[in-house]
Amino acid sequence: MGVSDGSKVTRVGLSPSNINASNSDPQMAYEILLAHVDQVLKSPCHSRESMPLFEETWALLQEARARFPATQSAAKVEPAQKTAD
Repeated sequence: MGVSDGSKVTRVGLSPSNINASNSDPQMAYEILLAHVDQVLKSPCHSRESMPLFEETWALLQEARARFPATQSAAKVEPAQKTAD
C-alpha cells in the first residue's frame, strides 16, 4: 500500500508475507503490527486469534522492530490515537 503525505509516497506491506519486505517502511510496519497486537490483547478471550497465529504476529513485530535504524528508538513510536466520531 502506498501512503502519501503530499510530497512523497511511503510504501508499506499489509499482509504477513510483505509487511517486513525490503520496500516496506519499517516504522509504519511496526506501528501497524503494534496496533494489531494491542487490539488482540484488549479483545475478549473468546474472540482472540489463536496462540500460534499470535506468536507469528509477535515474531513479525520483533522483525519490524529490528529493521529500525540504530538511531531510532521504539520508545519514540506511538500508535495513532483513535478519534471520537
